Amino acid sequence: MKKVLVLGIGSPLEADTLGWVVIDRLEETLKGCRKGRMRIELGKADRPGLALIEMLRPWPHAILVDAVVSGAPAGTLHHLTGDELPRSHARLSTHDAGVAEAIALGNAMNALPPVLELFGIEVARDTPADTEAVGNLAERIMRHLGC
Repeated sequence: MKKVLVLGIGSPLEADTLGWVVIDRLEETLKGCRKGRMRIELGKADRPGLALIEMLRPWPHAILVDAVVSGAPAGTLHHLTGDELPRSHARLSTHDAGVAEAIALGNAMNALPPVLELFGIEVARDTPADTEAVGNLAERIMRHLGC
């Protein structure tokens, strides 16, 4: 059975709720998705920093959902693979020890899932993503999972 973790990164407070809001949207829509022998688990992480490595370690496939601040226009949808994350020059998280830093360290430790992806929405710093962008991202993840 293929196991996939979809993990929303962020916080339930302030403007950094994007990952959590997308997970809430996926909880509503994934109920009807029974794609063969795939087990999809949804979760939320409150600014995990380097603890993200341990959260991801047991999974063969993980999808992170987070706000992205790279200078692209607000609302831009991003999809990066694990190989692209550490090489990106963009700050991929608004957290102290961000997703990119955790991924780079996890790669150096050889402690990450074989398949690792990030789906995100470009946001203006300290501004939540709009509802339409959240819906678009949730739909894109659903299609990516084959639902």
